[in-house]
Amino acid sequence: MATERRKGDRTTGIPVDDWNEFCRTSKRVDQLVKNPVIPGQQSADAALTILVINKTDAAIDADFPILKISPLFTTEDRDTAFYDGIVFKGETPDTDTAIEDIAILQRPTTDGGACAGVITGYTWCDVEVTDESHTHAAPSDGENTKLTSGSSGAAIAWKESGTGTKKAIVRMGGGGSGGSTNLFRVKITVDVSPRSDWTLAGAGTGKAVTVNDDGSFGGEFDVLSHYADTLPADNPAWAMNDGSNTWIVNVGCSAGPSE
Repeated sequence: MATERRKGDRTTGIPVDDWNEFCRTSKRVDQLVKNPVIPGQQSADAALTILVINKTDAAIDADFPILKISPLFTTEDRDTAFYDGIVFKGETPDTDTAIEDIAILQRPTTDGGACAGVITGYTWCDVEVTDESHTHAAPSDGENTKLTSGSSGAAIAWKESGTGTKKAIVRMGGGGSGGSTNLFRVKITVDVSPRSDWTLAGAGTGKAVTVNDDGSFGGEFDVLSHYADTLPADNPAWAMNDGSNTWIVNVGCSAGPSE
């Protein structure tokens, strides 16, 4: 695992503060991999964070910036990109931005700064409450400091009373009314084989079922993996659908795609 550096250390081309934020985020994700949670367990909705680089061309002086995310680099940029881990760039939401497209950063950020962003689980944020009866919140065009209340998006677990800009606790990735998410909980039912290479044809194969919010299970479906080791049946995991295939992206074992 990457280790934090002291001021003045220039062994990488990344500023020390940004590198250290990446290390801390990496440790939190690694902890989730080693100690996964499923509904019914304590802290079953522990937040999952990713590293986000602010690419809005301006600092965002908000407690919980709202950014539309996309990969900072992929194998289209260079063939060995997967060796560098996964880092996302964050831009101001636009009219096409859905709740599953954003991360809620956990502190104000400078222009080009790196910060942990929540993509699933509970998190604080600011919400522009237009009606106290609203139960959800979603991103708005041109707004990177808060969500806007409504009937779809992230479910609001709690919010301050009244209308206007209010502090709230929302649940990202919960499949709220009118919304959806590509990241969801599953349970592996048939061992997922290890990858043979990094191509689609070389991906490991297996089966899993969806884990619903009430702890029940959905139907069985095929899954793919780029993990180096076999992923045993009965493991809880996170999965993501890319529109064509469902991939295991976080599991209850130490092996991972970078190994």
